Amino acid sequence: DSGIHGVTFALAEDTAAPEAPRRAPVLPDADTRVLTWTGLLICIGICLPPLSVALWNGDVVEPAEAHELLVSQQTWQRQEAGENAAWLIPTVNRHPRIDPPPMAVWVHLLSWSGLEPQTASPEQLVLRARLATGFFALLALVATYWAGLSVGGVRVARFAALALGTTLL
Repeated sequence: DSGIHGVTFALAEDTAAPEAPRRAPVLPDADTRVLTWTGLLICIGICLPPLSVALWNGDVVEPAEAHELLVSQQTWQRQEAGENAAWLIPTVNRHPRIDPPPMAVWVHLLSWSGLEPQTASPEQLVLRARLATGFFALLALVATYWAGLSVGGVRVARFAALALGTTLL
């Protein structure tokens, strides 16, 4: 027994903290799994039309979309011209563009793989970029459904996914 500043501590060797009871993981039954997957598929089916409103419209009318496509296209052309690290810092008119972060440019570059800058039409680039964006929107929808399912069950999951997926931005 040693003391710190005059306080003596005694360790009891025979008393141990009681172990917390362990709960076995409860696996959902087959009906619950069917209900969960059916709810997710219904939500995706309802949300696909609002998410794909501008997908097939070839015209780029939003200034933010046009600017993002311009940055992506110029970065892609630099990379195809031999600048292997061009994708690290996207540029517009040879000036680095670091705000906003380059994730959208990277997604566009990934969706344009297999195309050649000299032969790719603007319609192909826009469609592939929009399909990539739609993929991430569906991914966000599934993640929202899963979060709602984890927090409050199938009913909360459906409501959260439908609230997100039917909101036109």
